[in-house]
Amino acid sequence: MGSVTNIFSAIEGNIQTVDDIADEYGYRNKKLLKIYLDVLCSYGILKRKDSKYFLVNGVDIRLEKRDFMLDKMKEDLISFFMSLINVFPHLLIDPNNPLATTDFERDANIWSVWLENEWFRSVRRVITEIGGIGKRDYVLDMGCGSISPLYYGEVVGENGKVTGLDKSKKMIDIARAKIEHRGYSWVEVEQCDIEKDVGLDEEYDVVVISMVLEYVHKLEKVLENAYNALKDDGKIIIFKMPNDPIINFTEALIPQFVKLRSTREVREALTKVIIKEYGDLLIVAHKC
Repeated sequence: MGSVTNIFSAIEGNIQTVDDIADEYGYRNKKLLKIYLDVLCSYGILKRKDSKYFLVNGVDIRLEKRDFMLDKMKEDLISFFMSLINVFPHLLIDPNNPLATTDFERDANIWSVWLENEWFRSVRRVITEIGGIGKRDYVLDMGCGSISPLYYGEVVGENGKVTGLDKSKKMIDIARAKIEHRGYSWVEVEQCDIEKDVGLDEEYDVVVISMVLEYVHKLEKVLENAYNALKDDGKIIIFKMPNDPIINFTEALIPQFVKLRSTREVREALTKVIIKEYGDLLIVAHKC
């Protein structure tokens, strides 16, 4: 990507700061440019001194599989990341470039395709298994997107209930159409900002927060809303991406991205719960 976007050529030509590279090629998305340069530094391709970036002489830029954590990721996740990376040049030029199809609202139809791939399906299966979600359960899916309410609706059955909340109106519209097509009357979705007060009529056995926390500014408020929605013996299941440079870069290609959350950060924001961690990806918090 550095060659395609002329970044390596710029650095070799002593155009070495974020501002100078952006000005040279008309890249208006300086925040994304800096994240990309810092990722290259983390892999030893570039080095940084003060505000300037330098190519590292003699670096073999063939990255080993472990550098991309391929041993931990399914093929579909890599395919998903590559779909994001393909829009990188467009986003560099303009963060609102219509050719960059990564926005949750504008590109909800594309996201609905991605969310059906095997990686996201496997995440939903893991959440269900480790969270012990089953028939008759009441599930609140915060930041549900367009696909998972239908999945959890099938898991809990007609004697259970699923409520999905998402900020994107288009995501909710797609989810609602799928639910109505299936005739799942026990599944409902609502457009809702989970960083504000969430008024719910029900209490839930399980609150799912899957790959959502990296897109919120008010972590504590989201987790407070989750806790307040639980039954006395309920649990919060949080699935998050690991805090890794290459993942930070790919996530930054999504306009709604805020920051990756560390496990420690999430733990400190959770109160009045008993926490069990499953690696760096999954946290289960039981209400005390």
